[in-house]
Amino acid sequence: MRIILIALCFIALNSKAQQIDTVKAAIQIQPFVTNVFTKDTAYQLFWSANSITRDTSQPVTFYVSMFSRFGYKVIDFNVIVPTSVIAQWGTSDTIIDDYILNKYGLKKR
Repeated sequence: MRIILIALCFIALNSKAQQIDTVKAAIQIQPFVTNVFTKDTAYQLFWSANSITRDTSQPVTFYVSMFSRFGYKVIDFNVIVPTSVIAQWGTSDTIIDDYILNKYGLKKR
């Protein structure tokens, strides 16, 4: 009985360690080390638009957060997206996703 209990605990811990999609609506990315000293590694990226105005001649600032596999924020920063990219932004957020990923050399999982 003890062996079964220990095996079940191990399976439960192992499945929790593999869970990566812990931040709702985040982009799943290939592991990216954000701090070599503390070995912080991002597995998820989430962004939100900060400064959208009616003036379409101005770039838009996006707030970007990167999270660990357990949903802990490991880094956050602002990205200024140029008007040429904003002009292409329609019903899909893919254009913004791709701009941010490419700017920092990140890849989707």
